[in-house]
Amino acid sequence: MPVVAAIVTAGAKQYWPQFFGGLTGVWAPLITSFKIGRGGWIDPGTGKVPRTPDPTLTDLDVILDYGRAGPSRRYISPAPGALAGNIMFLEQSLILADFTWEAPSTLKIRCLLDFPDFNDIQGVPSTPPGGGVLAPAGVNPNLYEIGAFSAHPSGIGKLMVLYGTFAVETKNIGIQLDNDLRMTFA
Repeated sequence: MPVVAAIVTAGAKQYWPQFFGGLTGVWAPLITSFKIGRGGWIDPGTGKVPRTPDPTLTDLDVILDYGRAGPSRRYISPAPGALAGNIMFLEQSLILADFTWEAPSTLKIRCLLDFPDFNDIQGVPSTPPGGGVLAPAGVNPNLYEIGAFSAHPSGIGKLMVLYGTFAVETKNIGIQLDNDLRMTFA
């Protein structure tokens, strides 16, 4: 199980102290899901390598890239509003068994993509949502980024709590991808 050197996001650093101070109302910052995606890399001319994790991101880089205009886009993906079917990321729910406490101050989160999950860059469901449905392409996704999410204190959307990038992992039906995120409270 690879350990992803994830960072705590600026959003988590903003809202979690407010939660512990009782300033966020009824919001409970339980980490409920993870997203794994095809962004989070750069190509310095020698091939794709993981981008340094950016704590200011509010979602996976590939998702945020979808909204960027022409020359500022980092990744090749369908233009906003176009007939899309190219799957750029996958979100999975987490269960209690995915969390482990490692004394004295570390929470380990197991992020498992099982055999049948995310084995093709096209098909159903299309992400970003609202895209068209294309037949599977027969191309396995290369993954470079992962994030862990809780509900957002505004009640709208999700708050990315942890974000990490890693050396490429290619997903296919013959393997499980099992990545661990670690959150250390120091």
